[in-house]
Amino acid sequence: MSPSTHRRAGGPLRTCLAALAAVVVASCGGVDPDGRPANSTADPVRAEQAVELADVLRDHGLTSASSAVELVGLDALTDATDFTFFVPSDEAFQSLGADEIADLFSQTDRLTTVLRGHLVPGRTTAAELVQRGVVATEGGTQLDIAVDADGATIGGVTIVDSDIEVGSGGLVHVIDQLLVGER
Repeated sequence: MSPSTHRRAGGPLRTCLAALAAVVVASCGGVDPDGRPANSTADPVRAEQAVELADVLRDHGLTSASSAVELVGLDALTDATDFTFFVPSDEAFQSLGADEIADLFSQTDRLTTVLRGHLVPGRTTAAELVQRGVVATEGGTQLDIAVDADGATIGGVTIVDSDIEVGSGGLVHVIDQLLVGER
């Protein structure tokens, strides 16, 4: 399974998503005096890891996922310091439609549940995923890993980019759809 080139989405829907995420983050308390999201942890190492994750996602054109992580906070997603995050591309979020995205981002409990279904404790590379064959998410879902001539899938969703390092302990694999409940 080799990483593929990530395509960046553009246009009005992407601009709308970014604006919506900014409004939602601001309406949920914005940032604290130290510039961290208001719902972030007091543990400075953990807070740095959350910032690293959001930055890596944004740097790879995954602005919807970055905004979602900033909104709910890493502590709401996992207690693990080493983790694997199957991150839906911006196109995957956009496929939900603007109204559904707005609804999802306005309900942090629901958004947290969706994101936990994409997060696996422990750092697992693409090669290790193939060997394991199945992973259990923080949301309690068992997801099968499959590889064929077209590439790799997790839970029937295509992995389009893999092994993106997140500073201290995290690893990101980009997928082309949401995994559970929101497809």
